[in-house]
Amino acid sequence: MKRNSPWTFVVSAFLALLVAPAIAAEGGEPDGRESQISTVQVSPNVYILQAKADDADIAVYVSKDGVVVVDTGLQPIAQNLRDAIRAISPKPIRYVVLTHYHFDHIGGAELLAREAPVVAQERVRTRMMMPSHVGGRNDPPAPTAALPVITFDKQLSIFANGEEIRLISFPAHTDGDAVVWFTRENVVHMGDAILGTDIDGGGDVYGMVEACERVASMVPPDAKVIVGHVGVISVEDLRKKGKQWKQAANAVDAAIKQGKSLQQIREEKLLGGMFENNADRIAGMIYANLTRKK
Repeated sequence: MKRNSPWTFVVSAFLALLVAPAIAAEGGEPDGRESQISTVQVSPNVYILQAKADDADIAVYVSKDGVVVVDTGLQPIAQNLRDAIRAISPKPIRYVVLTHYHFDHIGGAELLAREAPVVAQERVRTRMMMPSHVGGRNDPPAPTAALPVITFDKQLSIFANGEEIRLISFPAHTDGDAVVWFTRENVVHMGDAILGTDIDGGGDVYGMVEACERVASMVPPDAKVIVGHVGVISVEDLRKKGKQWKQAANAVDAAIKQGKSLQQIREEKLLGGMFENNADRIAGMIYANLTRKK
């Protein structure tokens, strides 16, 4: 199940937020269409909830011990999300995992935290405690009740009904990205870790490459890979995406070392063969990332 080809949808969830629906704004209310959440079964015990409001992919793992939720969508549809989870299973929520700090992934955390602890990479908690400026928005710090109460640095394992759910940190889309691997279900949730970099949020283009390469080599070749805002792709898709990002980053890096400006890189269409209509935007993202790091 793929809503967007990983080859055309590469501008990143971060850039996609620039055209997020009006309901994403603080105080906005979803209409009937935007409130809809569809359910897709990915494996025997893993489902993804897809909200039309932000095209997110929220994972729900169900076991006899309870439910584990990965990401929570936008705040205005939090109750719809809880209802959708309850429709899959009446069992209690045991953990809520956040893949990163962006508003379209943490919006329902305050509501779900009434039932279960929120878990995230340690930098997610830090960033949620500060004002956020993502996608042209100016959001205040997240409510205290929404903050992660269990944090980790490099890796953390959660166990539910004998299933190891492994959380692995990759500074990629942001500096607090967590990839979530349901080891027995043969499913991995990448969040937005391969979709582009939020530079102000500590994103790293070569971190995206590492996330693609390491996860592709770590999981079985037939694993199902959930990507935020994209759907389910294959491990081979993930491997190809890593090669594409590496080729693009190396090309821009070489041009920078030759003293070329971003305008020259765009005029030469350096990335034109890799990213089609998004080449100029992605060149700008990579250029800003690499020049800021130097």
